[in-house]
Amino acid sequence: TPGLMSPMGHATRHSVDTPGMTPFTAASTAQSPGVFGGFGRASGGVGEEDLPVSLAYAIPEVDVRKPPIDIAPLAAIVSEVVASSRAETVASLEVAARFKEVTEQLARGRHRPKAAVHCWELVRCMTRDRPYQGEAFAGGRRKPEAQRFFAAGSVRFLEDKALNYMQNVIQRRGKPRGGTSRHEAPRLSAARAWILMHKDTPSWNTWYSTDGEASVDGLPLWPQVFFCFRTGGYGEAAALLAKSGVNEAAEVALDAIAKTLEYSFDPTQPKPKVPLDAIDDLTRQWTSLEEKGKRQHIDPFHLEMLNLLGFAAVSGGKINRTVYSTMEDFVWQKLVVALCSRLWQNAATGRTDASAGVGFTVDRVAQQLLEKGPDYFDPDHNAPFRYPQLLLLCGRFERAIDHLARQPKHAPDAVHLAVALHYFGALSTRYVPDPSDAGVGASGGFSAGFDEAAAGGAGGAGGGAGSGVGPPALPDGEGYYPRKDGFLVYTAEEAPGAATHEIESLDLAALINWYTTNLLPHNCAIAAEYICALRDDVARMALLRQLLRRSRGYDVLLGSLSEETLVRHGGHLYTIMEGEAVNDLVMSAAQRAKENGYNLDALAMFLRADDPHEAGIGRGSRRSDKLRAIVDILNTQLAELLVPSSGAAGSAAERNAWKSFAEEVAEKLIPRYNRDHIDADDVLSGQLQTLGMLMDLHDFINLVMDGRYSDALTQLDNLGVVPHPEPGDEERAEHVFTELDPRIRGRFNIVLEAGMECLFRLFSHAKPERARNPARVEELRARARALISFH
Repeated sequence: TPGLMSPMGHATRHSVDTPGMTPFTAASTAQSPGVFGGFGRASGGVGEEDLPVSLAYAIPEVDVRKPPIDIAPLAAIVSEVVASSRAETVASLEVAARFKEVTEQLARGRHRPKAAVHCWELVRCMTRDRPYQGEAFAGGRRKPEAQRFFAAGSVRFLEDKALNYMQNVIQRRGKPRGGTSRHEAPRLSAARAWILMHKDTPSWNTWYSTDGEASVDGLPLWPQVFFCFRTGGYGEAAALLAKSGVNEAAEVALDAIAKTLEYSFDPTQPKPKVPLDAIDDLTRQWTSLEEKGKRQHIDPFHLEMLNLLGFAAVSGGKINRTVYSTMEDFVWQKLVVALCSRLWQNAATGRTDASAGVGFTVDRVAQQLLEKGPDYFDPDHNAPFRYPQLLLLCGRFERAIDHLARQPKHAPDAVHLAVALHYFGALSTRYVPDPSDAGVGASGGFSAGFDEAAAGGAGGAGGGAGSGVGPPALPDGEGYYPRKDGFLVYTAEEAPGAATHEIESLDLAALINWYTTNLLPHNCAIAAEYICALRDDVARMALLRQLLRRSRGYDVLLGSLSEETLVRHGGHLYTIMEGEAVNDLVMSAAQRAKENGYNLDALAMFLRADDPHEAGIGRGSRRSDKLRAIVDILNTQLAELLVPSSGAAGSAAERNAWKSFAEEVAEKLIPRYNRDHIDADDVLSGQLQTLGMLMDLHDFINLVMDGRYSDALTQLDNLGVVPHPEPGDEERAEHVFTELDPRIRGRFNIVLEAGMECLFRLFSHAKPERARNPARVEELRARARALISFH
């Protein structure tokens, strides 16, 4: 390979294909170019005044705005959830009650639908607002004990809601006279008033039969018993039966069922005994009365109470529409039967009556609803919470949340329901990393963003603001698991001796990521709170890395840097997470940014990682990792920007900025490590030497570009990286060259070219005065030959 100059002294051009570097060109400058032109100060591009003055301001300021009015108070509760989850002792945080209270306030201001309030009351009843129960309730619909726990809460909710509805209607229309007393229990009073309200309606002839039917206090017995039972008045219903004395078996069965429901709601209550004889008797009564009803009018409430108490045919799809007028009535009946299914199983031993269905479960109730689908319950699409509430009643939390999340208007309700149920440990969740999540971050500064890959669009898992709600459906096929549809994930589960079936889970991480990306784009601190509500460590750290990439809110999330010391102060993540976890996050996110070439972002994060003053004993390795990564980034940037790229706007400004960053690190950060007696390992020691060499080479190039050729040549001599004409010095220079960092060796042609530029300029100046100082001219010639020979 020929040298930079031919023996005849003619210039030759040798370009080095180095990433990010445009080879020198003989661009026109204010002065006539030398043999190696292009060392003049670059013009145009970003001016000095546009550069960050310190590493503390190297990243553009994040646009932080207040969240929308319907998000801020709900986000505050999420913060409480995160704080409670982090506490060593789990505090008694009534999450559902808090969400309900705030949702009621927002509903009054028409910022949230009133139907959302009912959902929160349902969640409160189902979970009893208890804190996290470990794994006891995870995948609740698949565990019998958890099914009973949640279903009992659903029953209690439906009973209270029915009572409130009846009382409100009675209050609006005025309490009817006769048959009620102010000393009566509320449920009995409501039941009797409700019956009297229908005295002058066609329903009266249906409810009241004089054909041998019993009455209490002048009103038909069985409607009173049913409405007391339907509204949770088990004691009042039992008292009515005892007062009438017409059916002892019904009294026994009612007492057992009431105790079963109480036991399901509160397992600390005594477990009831199964009245097998009474159930058998009631089943026979139901069969006889049903046959009678085929020939003449009977009391439908009498028939239904025998059906309920005797578990005759309640698990089937038929419904007595005279008694049950709403879908909630239907679900209540099925859930009562499901809770007492153990009673029915024991009582059904040896029977062949398949209409009742042995072992009726909550899952069966949910399946009956799912078979109908959302359009059946909301054909006009004007009641978005009706179908999700029915799914919640049956413990299908994941499906209910996914249904709401697919409606952008109700995505906040879906997210907050998910956070609350996840806090209680009631959700079955599964994190599926989305392969399309590889978008770039916000533009600005010297890098655009970073992530694991280089394809895709902004927005992370779940798509950007312009995409549809939820992540794209992944393909499903033979042997492909997990299968993803919206925010639901289906995985295969093989039971011994049974066929493989799919288990439904919620990708809560994808839901939260979509929500924070689309609805909280300017609130990275609040977004971090939602992400930290996740219990899955892998999912939480992955989403936080994406948040850092997307928002670049390093000052907000990781803390600001002191301009005087580069010491980190504050940082929201340090207030909601353990410091060690934040440092792990910062180091991993910064390393990924570095590996993908986003060095300014990587440097900003590495600087905010574990600081020497804050690190504990035995953390020297971590601190060395931090400094090693910072110095390695600076070395890479300084090597690539040894000279401004020709024609690249802002290249000179970028070059000067990175040189300034290196000076700050050398002045403010590295001495702290030395003062703390942290032993630099061999790698770090070599990196620090490389950094010093690169900073000196930058000074040398700056002198050349300023036309101070004599000072530049002196600087080059002091570095000792090029040979002098003295014998043996070339071997010394070759040894120094081989010890240099590869990044410097790869750019060494620039150093030689700049050195030759200095010699050429000085020779041109000295040549006219050769007669006066011939030694100077010969010295410059000899040095040029040594430089050419070395190359």
